[in-house]
Amino acid sequence: MKKLQPFDLADVGINEPFFIAHLYGCVLIGRKGEPSYTELLKALDNDTVLEMHLFNGEIEVYATRVNHSLVAYEPLEPLDVPDEQVMTRTYSIEQNKFNGYKKLIVKEYIDYDEDCMAYVKQTVLSSLER
Repeated sequence: MKKLQPFDLADVGINEPFFIAHLYGCVLIGRKGEPSYTELLKALDNDTVLEMHLFNGEIEVYATRVNHSLVAYEPLEPLDVPDEQVMTRTYSIEQNKFNGYKKLIVKEYIDYDEDCMAYVKQTVLSSLER
């Protein structure tokens, strides 16, 4: 298992990320530059984020609370596989008058075991749609 790193939003390095953040009192969904991003920054300052995903179709960073601090797992990047081994799934998300997003787009990367049985090797959040 890879060592978890202390989470710092300034170190993430994702351009224009979408995010899903679970706070003590609510779930924030949005994108950098939107009002919900300002709320996310406040929640990070107030230490009220339980876990969060930052993603943009090229990379996903997951951070969670461990021993009262946010830590980040190693970023997930798309696997180098043929297009036919990538499944795009669309999930409906609960409507919220504050975010306006209706869909979460997820990429699943398929691989095959020694018996040629397919399995999902990796799942990466890709984008949000209105």
